[in-house]
Amino acid sequence: MTKFTIKSSHLAGFVAEAKKPGETEVEVQVKCSLVTSDKPIFHVWMKHISSLLLSTIPIPIPLIHKFLIILHKNDMADVYINDFKEIMRVRVKEAMKAGDIVTTNNISDITDLVFPDIDIKEDDAVIYGLRTNWRFSLYYDFDRKIVSETLAKELGELKKEAIFNDLYASADANISRAKLEDADAIIFTEGKSDWKHFIIAAEKLGITSKLLFWTTENSVGSDDLYKMCEHYARIPQPKRMVFLFDRDEESILKILRQKEKSGEGFQYWGNNVYSLYLPVPLGRSDDTHSISLELFHSDNDIKTINSEGRRLYLSNEFNNTSGNHLTEDCHCTAKNKYRRDKICIIDCDVFDRQNKSIALSKDDFAEGILKKEPTYNSINFSEFKLIFDVISDILKNRDDNLTTG
Repeated sequence: MTKFTIKSSHLAGFVAEAKKPGETEVEVQVKCSLVTSDKPIFHVWMKHISSLLLSTIPIPIPLIHKFLIILHKNDMADVYINDFKEIMRVRVKEAMKAGDIVTTNNISDITDLVFPDIDIKEDDAVIYGLRTNWRFSLYYDFDRKIVSETLAKELGELKKEAIFNDLYASADANISRAKLEDADAIIFTEGKSDWKHFIIAAEKLGITSKLLFWTTENSVGSDDLYKMCEHYARIPQPKRMVFLFDRDEESILKILRQKEKSGEGFQYWGNNVYSLYLPVPLGRSDDTHSISLELFHSDNDIKTINSEGRRLYLSNEFNNTSGNHLTEDCHCTAKNKYRRDKICIIDCDVFDRQNKSIALSKDDFAEGILKKEPTYNSINFSEFKLIFDVISDILKNRDDNLTTG
């Protein structure tokens, strides 16, 4: 853990606003959480923080992507840079055990952020900054009345909002691209690999509508996708925006169904923003399957073995007690996957007798399809027509009374 102890001033805050030009009475802001460096005031604050504190340590400021500064009442400060330990307390969508892999797609909410190796006292002041891709976020509290639980929750909210602002930036870039390319609609999906399936499916099915798919490399949870619907529906959008939800989150499905007009198959949010949840493909049902996009392929296509001998697995291929494969000499260690009530895709934690990992990731499966690797030439996309039919209905909808491109 990179730590420096330096001499500091007894900082009290930043001037929020002077009463009148030239007056000595001012308002001082002692606490703030700013989730984006786009605001001009961020650069003013960071200039002061850098000159007073960060410039005194032997690490060039451009190399700092995360920092935590603890200012003590004796006017000494501990400065932690980049590699200090953080623990996020999160809500996950399903029960998990110690050692399980957590991806952003497993997370439904971030509740707290704590620093387990760093002692923050009640009379300390705190400054925390982090970079999420190309945006910085900043938190400070100079009140010197630290309540650990409150600090953890406020930092957790900052972390969550920082991640979410990164999604906005990616989405905004696609909106600009859609305007430039005169697309009929932009399609936003949960999975980071879903768009790869859709591009080939549209080609195979001869879809003529000009659809632009959000090509993010991040998995997006259903909660975040829902927030994006709310966000973009606040103001008129130049192109139709369609948010496509998986069918495996009953709480989200319940909300979407309440927004849906009978028989339409989609939800209209206003201002050119729409959503839909995956229809049920042939051979699947809500009672037996946790329906994600991969389940729009047949079981045989899902089990296609690639050139490296890897493939996707279905959870019902494994014994519910031991995790051993029912017909092959391999086993799955992810109990939270193969012990589910509903059949789902397993793309990790499958090992052969020599303990070699043999599962194929969803993204590698989609990448093979997108690159038209010979292994996947015979993949059938007929069930994807169910989704494109709903998108076609959205493109025909005129409830929004907006001029669309």
